Amino acid sequence: MSNDKNITNMPYAKLIKKDEPSKEQQDRPSQEKDVGIQIAEKLIEGIDEIRKYNKECRRSQRLDESPYPFYEKHITEYANYDTWAIEEAINLLLYRHANCHLLDENHTTLKKIIDRSVGPGGTLQTHETGSFLNKKRLVKPSNLIHWAQQKGIKIPNPLLREFHPSGLTIESPTTKATQKRIRDKQERHHALREFIHDIEGRTKQLNRNWSIDNLPVTKNQFHEVFYKRYPRVKKVAAVTLSDELPKLGVRFSPGRRSKNFNQLESLFCDEIKGK
Repeated sequence: MSNDKNITNMPYAKLIKKDEPSKEQQDRPSQEKDVGIQIAEKLIEGIDEIRKYNKECRRSQRLDESPYPFYEKHITEYANYDTWAIEEAINLLLYRHANCHLLDENHTTLKKIIDRSVGPGGTLQTHETGSFLNKKRLVKPSNLIHWAQQKGIKIPNPLLREFHPSGLTIESPTTKATQKRIRDKQERHHALREFIHDIEGRTKQLNRNWSIDNLPVTKNQFHEVFYKRYPRVKKVAAVTLSDELPKLGVRFSPGRRSKNFNQLESLFCDEIKGK
């Protein structure tokens, strides 16, 4: 009863004020709204990060494709650079994007060849840049192309075109040297067959009981007479020449010494005298 009396005696303004929401209650919806906005913004940021990550993954997968599908356009860009990092150079020689992360057997093999070709006395000229803890080895594209040609390393056609516009028909020094060795060997074998034929003919004329598969001379004596008669033939060591002779049916009788009289020279003394 006393409570009712107290309420009755309270001023009307206080009664109205008591029924109204407090300031904290009035601010609560806006605070809850702010928290909701923050959560939504965080979700949007998270979704954007996921999209960026997925995009980077797809980009990384494209960069690691071998061969790189956009290599020609890519190499046109890189051809304008004065220098390439060694890792970039390796990837470009392998028909890959310069920033490819694919470390397979081809990459490892080419990297070993390059590592053994740089430094003092090396065939590939490079220079270092950067701080002590972050050194980077750089190479000029022209030096790299020249080195790869010398080593007989296959160079992608788009890369070769950038540095040799008419260069798809250019032979590397290694290829030229190999072809020359083949030609020299063919010429030597032609001269050897002719020389062997002449030995057989002259021994018959002189009634010497010689056999091509048991010549009474040493390897060195044969080598000496052969090159006296054929001075224009590319000279090789006596061991190399003797290794080729069995295929042509020539063998030497055992127990002979080079200090002994060179009987083969006596067969051609009229041609090689004074040589």
